Amino acid sequence: MKKLVIVLLCIIGINVMKIPALAEEPAFSVKAVLPKNQQGKATSYFDLKMKQGQQQVLEVALHNATGKDITIVVAANSAFTNGNGIVDYNATDKPADKSLQHGFGRISEVLTKEITVKAKSKALAKINVKMPNEKMDGVILGGLVFSEKESEENANATGKLQNRFSYTIGAVLSQNDTLVKSNLNLGEIKAGQQNYRNKIMANLQNDQAMILRDLAIKSEVYRENGSKILFEQKSEKLRMAPNSNFDYAIHTRNQPLKPGNYTLKMTATSGKDTWSWERDFKIDKETANDLNDTALDLDKGGWSTVGFIVAIVILLGLVIFMFWRQRVTKKKLEIKSRSEENES
Repeated sequence: MKKLVIVLLCIIGINVMKIPALAEEPAFSVKAVLPKNQQGKATSYFDLKMKQGQQQVLEVALHNATGKDITIVVAANSAFTNGNGIVDYNATDKPADKSLQHGFGRISEVLTKEITVKAKSKALAKINVKMPNEKMDGVILGGLVFSEKESEENANATGKLQNRFSYTIGAVLSQNDTLVKSNLNLGEIKAGQQNYRNKIMANLQNDQAMILRDLAIKSEVYRENGSKILFEQKSEKLRMAPNSNFDYAIHTRNQPLKPGNYTLKMTATSGKDTWSWERDFKIDKETANDLNDTALDLDKGGWSTVGFIVAIVILLGLVIFMFWRQRVTKKKLEIKSRSEENES
């Protein structure tokens, strides 16, 4: 009996125990060296007005505050919109949006891709940027990414190179102050997954050379010709990079996907602009089965993780109650036996 109680307590402990993560301090810092054609009051990133065909070298000061030499890897990346509806500058295998003609990564050349900064000293990173020859309205958005390269000793231990710390300095380039009218398109709608959770993915495209700010989205999924909302999702304060797209994910409430025809109703707003769509889409049987087989935390009518823990707690309570009741009953029998002996 005691062994069973100990085992149950261990199972519960495993489910609730958390191990805190340790964080390290960054080994270096970066600062943009702002040129004369910097616009506005921004000091933490480049906001430059350049002429058609103009070339300019951007400079970033690197400071190593540690007592050892470090090597910093420099990259110039075009901005894109990640799956969370956030502007991102990190390297990605995702293909550029077909509306992007002049990506920051394409018009930039990192003059020194790896820079070794001596202990307790500074260095200068230089990136050459060439504005397109043709006239263009709107902005080109990108980021200069600085990452600490892992030492060869650590790389040999892990078997591969890994970047440890990284900083990003944004760069906004423009030729003029002409305002670009915003536009948002709804593309492909399909069933998919994010972090092994089933979602309905609706691709949204910003096909203009402007940052789409404060984007709010409301979406509802119905069975085709149905009136009951099966899944819905609301989001606010999203932001899209110029000439980019991303898959907006609609949660399916951990319900298994069912094949069939569906309808998506979606409204998106940014400032004074509003876009609305009503679009039919289909989930085929093979796709539904494949996604359901690999999805986590699906409600398949069986025992969920929470249900399993609750069942263990109830079982533990019953075991303790039975153990206590057995001892009480035994105690009463002992008292009764002594009383009968005294009477006799």
